[in-house]
Amino acid sequence: MISSPRPDGRSADDDCLLCPTLRFWFNQMAGLPGLDSLLWADEDVYVAPDLAPVAEGHLLVVTNRHYQCAGACPRRIWPAIALARRRVKALYQEAYGAEALIFEHGPARSQAAGSCIDHAHLHCIPATIELGPVVESHGLRGFTATYETLESLWNAGLSYLYLEEGSSGRAFLAEELPTQFLRNAAVVAVAGEDARRQPTQWRWQETCGLPVSKRRFVRTLERLRPLSDMAQPHATESHQ
Repeated sequence: MISSPRPDGRSADDDCLLCPTLRFWFNQMAGLPGLDSLLWADEDVYVAPDLAPVAEGHLLVVTNRHYQCAGACPRRIWPAIALARRRVKALYQEAYGAEALIFEHGPARSQAAGSCIDHAHLHCIPATIELGPVVESHGLRGFTATYETLESLWNAGLSYLYLEEGSSGRAFLAEELPTQFLRNAAVVAVAGEDARRQPTQWRWQETCGLPVSKRRFVRTLERLRPLSDMAQPHATESHQ
């Protein structure tokens, strides 16, 4: 299970914001719940609201241990990630009547592919927006992707974007992209072109303490926590 951050402790990954030493440190700085914001957790992954939600319902599926991206995760935890994704999808159907938009920056080297935090985590948003056209407008072309695909890309030293809209996922080969590329695209898709005139609006570091962001965080918890125990689908699903 998840442990609280240890400000006076050290670990091999003590500079990673999603590892135990610094986990939820920014929540504390923003005056938001940290450990108490978890919707659920097991020994491999945990699910909690994004610190600076792009929209109400924005969640993160995060590995407990430090792996650079989903493609770097050992196969033994793939079932835990798949189950977390199924539960998020069931939760969105129950709470919003919506499908899930899921995305990840997958860096094969630090900060590649628009990555900001080099720790495996999937962004999940109720699917009221589409990001595929935005990604393709940058000249990137996707191909059907499974966990095996992401693992192969990682093993080959190739960075990627992963995007799941609907029932299947796609990977896009990408190395040099602006930081938080997909978050930026999501903010523009939600807020419209006005977001482009506020260039830091999409950076979670700039927005996590703002009133609008904190309201989304609280609304996400209030809406999803009461339903989270019910979101336990029994249907099987192939990896990714």
